[in-house]
Amino acid sequence: MLTAKDLYQILLQTYSSPPWWSEDPYRVMVEAVLVQNTSFRNVRNTTASLPLSPSWILSLSREELIEKIRPCGAYQRKSATLYSITRWYAQYHWDPKEVRKISTDQLRKELLSFRGIGEETADVILTYAFYRPMPIIDQYTRRFLSRLGMDRKDDDWIRDFFLQHPSPARKMAWKFPLAYFRAQYFMLQKNAPMRDVSVYAGRAL
Repeated sequence: MLTAKDLYQILLQTYSSPPWWSEDPYRVMVEAVLVQNTSFRNVRNTTASLPLSPSWILSLSREELIEKIRPCGAYQRKSATLYSITRWYAQYHWDPKEVRKISTDQLRKELLSFRGIGEETADVILTYAFYRPMPIIDQYTRRFLSRLGMDRKDDDWIRDFFLQHPSPARKMAWKFPLAYFRAQYFMLQKNAPMRDVSVYAGRAL
């Protein structure tokens, strides 16, 4: 049976290693909120010229922040979430090392307590801001796995699929979504359909 490690190796061999989201944990948090129901390209176009930092966000009035993030949509809700998560981060002196001292379960619970942060966004932040191996279970992951014959699986099954293997396979779960997006990029560049990925997987196995 195809394992998560097999799958990641297929993507890696076909499309090469993906870049990390960002080395700045705060940028990850902000962009993880902004990307909800919009494209990542749209978010990056919006944030490219913004001096993203906790102090900068808190220096803006609600109206000013809304204008800055308006292109990302749902700006009323997202602006409120950004204020909330920035104030939460201040409790840890805006120091990712302090946040990383918290257990994964506790950190996830704290993130999910904010209005505007659901399971997917919380897991994105856990993974890319604070280096916790939490698979990102989104529509792209579900669609991708379904093309490999793993449809009709619930989110708990998908999470177990990625986390049941010992290290370093667990660490691989960090990069799977990025590897997938890199594959998507190349397929779009080549105008290749999604089913090509399952073809590659079949050939590799």
